[in-house]
Amino acid sequence: MQHRIEEITTSATYRKMVDRLRLAAMMANPKTIDRIQGDHSNFENESPENIESVMSKIHESIGDWDWRDDMSNLLMPVLTIQGEQNPLPMAGAQEWVEILPNARLFKIPDSGHLPFVEQPDIFYPAVEQFLNGEWPEG
Repeated sequence: MQHRIEEITTSATYRKMVDRLRLAAMMANPKTIDRIQGDHSNFENESPENIESVMSKIHESIGDWDWRDDMSNLLMPVLTIQGEQNPLPMAGAQEWVEILPNARLFKIPDSGHLPFVEQPDIFYPAVEQFLNGEWPEG
């Protein structure tokens, strides 16, 4: 029985399923996950058996650094984009905009952590407008 469980949890099908569930949990409308092409589950660092360890190491490597004072010296335009239903707190994005002297927050409705997937008709025109030197409305 143990061998069968190991076989299932390392199979490509299992990896794809876990990857899709993890991404869907980050979205305002999980049905839009079908728009994602490619298979991220093939990347070893994102495999179900490795993702927690990788993310833990990333968080540990950041340490107790607080870059907020240094960020206030960055003068280039910064567009922070956040889906309104992102499971990550909007307060984090708002704090970036408050700290950076030339930044704006662009909130995308009906979108979670992947606004470029869920609302591409809003996301990409906003990015293009920003890259053309203008601030998008919103």
